[in-house]
Amino acid sequence: MRITGGSLRGRTLNVPHLLHVRPTTDRARASLFNWLSNQVDFSNCTLIELFAGTGAVSFEMLSRGVIQATCVDIQRACCDAIRSIAQEWELPVDVVCADALAFIQQATPVELVFADPPYRLPQMHALPQKIMESRMLSHGGLLILEHDRAHDFGTYTGFQESRRYGEAVFSIFEVPSS
Repeated sequence: MRITGGSLRGRTLNVPHLLHVRPTTDRARASLFNWLSNQVDFSNCTLIELFAGTGAVSFEMLSRGVIQATCVDIQRACCDAIRSIAQEWELPVDVVCADALAFIQQATPVELVFADPPYRLPQMHALPQKIMESRMLSHGGLLILEHDRAHDFGTYTGFQESRRYGEAVFSIFEVPSS
């Protein structure tokens, strides 16, 4: 896995083989960021990445100017790998080794939330609403949810648009500005 753009472009994420992790592919991440670059000024944003796995999306966003990232994953091996890369690259990353669903209720507001849960997560259908109703996102903040084609969130509150890249679908939701 490589960082596809920004100041860290071309750097390789050397992560150990982690069980139960489905990293967002380089191609899908590059496509997502090409799409988002027209909508988001990353330099004024803080990020929470839920179900972080390798942390690749956080590192990609930091490479493109995000001020600070918080990576949340329940697997200790994932947390250790993210922490190691962040220290090696001297990046502002907080790592929280916890259940992402429980973390939603205690998070402080940020401008961006990226969630990449297991595609078969039983609570997948309720996840966007749970995040949008929490205080996790600031007014005008964006939720980017990665999921598979089996899920359609087009009628959900705050839904803006979806795009498909291979097997991955990215749906964007926005918290209304006050």
